[in-house]
Amino acid sequence: MSLALKSCAALGEVNHVAIARRTPLEKVLYNLRNSRIITGHFSYGIHKYLPDVPYRYATALRHPVERTMSVHSYVKACAKKRGIHSGIKYFKDNLIEFTRGYWQARNVATRMLSGVHLMDTRELCEADFLRAKDNRERIDFVGITSDLNGLAQKLEPYGVDGVVQTRHVTSANKFTSLDEETFRVLSEINTYDMRLFEVAKGRS
Repeated sequence: MSLALKSCAALGEVNHVAIARRTPLEKVLYNLRNSRIITGHFSYGIHKYLPDVPYRYATALRHPVERTMSVHSYVKACAKKRGIHSGIKYFKDNLIEFTRGYWQARNVATRMLSGVHLMDTRELCEADFLRAKDNRERIDFVGITSDLNGLAQKLEPYGVDGVVQTRHVTSANKFTSLDEETFRVLSEINTYDMRLFEVAKGRS
């Protein structure tokens, strides 16, 4: 989403913050307090770091099964290149086993919208989903990654203009490439995110 926004926003209007930065997030956000758009894989609640700065949230949800497939592909590539990634020690060629074993491969939207940090490995529960659902209602701009143009149009008052470049999804990461049973199981494992996604799809 960050690259997509940068492609249709004025230069310097979009600042992306990587979650793995060594600098404390509150300091990074403070230094960017005058920015019009700050993007990153943030959990809901980062506005608390800047209590005197007006803010509005925007989020784009990806189809949960496709996101799981993408994480699996990315971790597999990291493992082949002997890179560093928290998911490598959970990697299995079997997509379902990988998803069950690696917390960042399932229900990530629920994790982040509920305010749970992405690196928090604890299992989620119904209370987390309900909190995520409640927080989602507080988000001003909600979209889905397959329709980033729709989200960009909502963000026009913040300097976003033009057409978002089409999000590239390889055929290997499309859920339509899965057999029916695998899709069913992955949807079940991602049940919280599937519930959130269906509502977001209706609002986009």
